[in-house]
Amino acid sequence: LGLEAANHGMQVYGGHGYIKEWGMEQIVRDARISTLYEGTTGVQALDLIGRKVLLSSKGKVVREYTAEILKFCAAHARNKYLRRFAWDLTKLCAQWNTLTVRIMLAARKDRDIVSSASVDFLMFSGYVMMAYFWAQQAVVASEKLEAGNGQETPEFYKAKIKVADFYFDRLLPR
Repeated sequence: LGLEAANHGMQVYGGHGYIKEWGMEQIVRDARISTLYEGTTGVQALDLIGRKVLLSSKGKVVREYTAEILKFCAAHARNKYLRRFAWDLTKLCAQWNTLTVRIMLAARKDRDIVSSASVDFLMFSGYVMMAYFWAQQAVVASEKLEAGNGQETPEFYKAKIKVADFYFDRLLPR
């Protein structure tokens, strides 16, 4: 998402985005290189699904993480700001666990399934994790709004909830 945001930022500048003085081209370069550090996205994806999820934990790491998310969802399902986040996250956890099991079962017959599914699995995992983080931020923001004792202005906390809404509405469906 960082690279995508940087590219959109450059697009806002139009042709001027490439001019060094604005600094946008440097931001895009910095964001682009982050996808190459420690190997390519494919190498990282294979490491995640192959070594960390399937081989060392047989999917347990995903089950445990989704259990944590589901516990969070249950705790905040009645919150007027978080109801929809909890519902979406609950569905995503079911999908993530199902996806993990399907890849595990398919890999028994054809090992190439792991490499062909690895990048999509990495991206799906990242989107779910980011959704969880945004929901957590929305929890804090809603608590600060209701208590009226936050260090920031009410507009700041409302903006946090709006950005979480944006993530769930626009980015997560990908």
